[in-house]
Amino acid sequence: MKLFSVEMDDMLKVEPGHGVWVDDNDLILDPQLMLPPPHIRGKVTEVHVEGDTLVQTLGTGAPHALRPAAVSPNHIYWRGGALKFGKLTMANTDLELVDMDPKDPFDFSARRWNDQLVAGFSKNTQDRGLKAHMPDFADLHRRASRQP
Repeated sequence: MKLFSVEMDDMLKVEPGHGVWVDDNDLILDPQLMLPPPHIRGKVTEVHVEGDTLVQTLGTGAPHALRPAAVSPNHIYWRGGALKFGKLTMANTDLELVDMDPKDPFDFSARRWNDQLVAGFSKNTQDRGLKAHMPDFADLHRRASRQP
């Protein structure tokens, strides 16, 4: 590129704020800004591939017992720290997203989570946590077509 006096930013234009920028002839990617909400912030301590899944561990990765216990084997659970989930902001987070159909894997959409949340229901726990029961994303269109 130097031979032709061409810089990377001459060839590639990126909009600011999307997690991609050009620094001299380097393309810098910030996965935290590139991925859709909900955003997760923490120290990544391990990354590995299991089958076709990328597994990231934040912090120690030590499992903690859920209180109250999980109501479904398929769930997403956030505990501790601060969480911003739409307009909901939690300190000392205790949020469990529960699959309403545990017979199959939890089909959660990071882009359309609010549609899933609206189609389900939520309950507060005795410890001031929240359990949000959500249908699988693929089931949303089936549910909508059955309503009058």
